[in-house]
Amino acid sequence: MALPKTIKFMGYTFRVIQETEHTEEEERYGLIDYRSQTIQLNKYSTDQRKQETLVHELIHLVLDFLKVELDEDDVGRMGHGLYAILKENGLLRD
Repeated sequence: MALPKTIKFMGYTFRVIQETEHTEEEERYGLIDYRSQTIQLNKYSTDQRKQETLVHELIHLVLDFLKVELDEDDVGRMGHGLYAILKENGLLRD
């Protein structure tokens, strides 16, 4: 999956950036910042991890906008499952 430069959702545009502030050891693979409308992905992650992380952060985006509450473990499981469905069925852009 080629990483998009932007994601549009409910009238907002979020830039997808690869940042270098965090290292792999910190176990932070991504972050969504609503103020700056950015989705940050850890530059040091593998391509697959970046893709999985983008799906994870998009789940956060949908949940936050729709005021649905799930804990981080649930979001993680949802992200892995959704990524697997998209990947295994050729629904991700290369």
